[in-house]
Amino acid sequence: MFPIFESIPALCFIAVDSDRLLFDRHIVFDCGGNPEALLLRGIIYGGGAHFVCRFIAKDGRMWYHDGIGTGRHCIDEGMLNDVKHHRLLMHTRGKQAVLLIYTQK
Repeated sequence: MFPIFESIPALCFIAVDSDRLLFDRHIVFDCGGNPEALLLRGIIYGGGAHFVCRFIAKDGRMWYHDGIGTGRHCIDEGMLNDVKHHRLLMHTRGKQAVLLIYTQK
């Protein structure tokens, strides 16, 4: 049973400490009997004393950013729905996911 909330939080951060974590592209909160979903909007990856990230736009397009490698630019990585299994999101360019970011629609 999930906890009951009076209102849905604007943001939810989930720390990742294993590449075996099972996660979904949305999480659901019970708000007084009404299920409310938060959507995956970002993943922060770490490794080698350096962090990179993926942003997920409202249309589902994923963008990769590495301040050292890409500077001010983001790299288009296609659509989130085209990723067949969540495990493929757990790693990118030699780094492992350390934080999942969910937001309201």
